[in-house]
Amino acid sequence: MAATEDRALGVLALRADAARNRARIVAAAAEVFAERGLDASTAEIAERAGVGEATIYRRFPTKDDLVSAIVAAKTEESLAIGAECLEEPDPWRGLERFLYEMTERASRDQGVSDAAKDRCVAAAELAPLRKRMLDLCAKLVRRAQRAGALR
Repeated sequence: MAATEDRALGVLALRADAARNRARIVAAAAEVFAERGLDASTAEIAERAGVGEATIYRRFPTKDDLVSAIVAAKTEESLAIGAECLEEPDPWRGLERFLYEMTERASRDQGVSDAAKDRCVAAAELAPLRKRMLDLCAKLVRRAQRAGALR
C-alpha cells in the first residue's frame, strides 16, 4: 500500500518514494506556476518534476488540490521563518524581518500568492496552518509591543 491515513494531521502518510515524488511535484508546480501562471499544463509540471502526469493526478486529482498543497508547503516555510524571527534578540528586528521576508516571497510568486489569498481564508484543509500562522504573527507583534517597539 502506498499510503496510510494519519488522522491526527488529516493527511496521508506516504512511503518514502511517494513522499519524494509528492514533494518534487509540489516544488515543480510552484516553479512552473510562478513562471507561467496557474494556467500552466500538468505536462510541464510532470516533466519538471521527473514524473508522469498520472502520478500528478494520483496525488492531486484537481488543480485546486495541487495549489492547496503549494500553499500549505509555502505556509510551512513561512512558519519556519517566523520561528527564526521569534528567536531574534531584538523583537522589532524579528517582526521587521518576518514582514520583509513575507513581502519578498509574495512579490516573487504573484500567481501562487493570488491563489493563496482566497485559499488561505476559505479552504477547510488549511485551517490548522492558518491558525498556526495567525498565532505566530500575534506572538511576533506582542513580543514587539512588550519591548516598547510597537504600539
